[in-house]
Amino acid sequence: MYPLLDEEKFRRLTGVKQKTFDKMIGILEQEVKDRKTKKRRKKKISIENMLLMTLEYIREYRTYFHISQSYSVSESNAYKTVKWLEDTVIKHPDFELPGRKALLKSDTDKSFFYATGNHFLKKLFLRVTWNTK
Repeated sequence: MYPLLDEEKFRRLTGVKQKTFDKMIGILEQEVKDRKTKKRRKKKISIENMLLMTLEYIREYRTYFHISQSYSVSESNAYKTVKWLEDTVIKHPDFELPGRKALLKSDTDKSFFYATGNHFLKKLFLRVTWNTK
């Protein structure tokens, strides 16, 4: 992956600590192993690159076109990969997001939550959650 990067540079690049990255890889590997009941085509890219692709999308707000060019996959595969990975990691208890009601009960500006979409909130809180663990 990025063996030459120290912890600080890795976090600057990905937005998460190496320990958190490794934890997410473990979650994804388990999910892939559980999904292997059906015979499927082999993935073009590794789980590590799938996670890096998703982190680039969340952290840098790169378009699917740019991501697909960087990883030599189609735009639709980039979208499906990012969507699957976000959904898989969010479902895991270690990265679970608070519900909308819990967010509204907090002392945060409530107009912000009414004005923004749910997908944006997921990304925002994923960034906060991933950066603090």
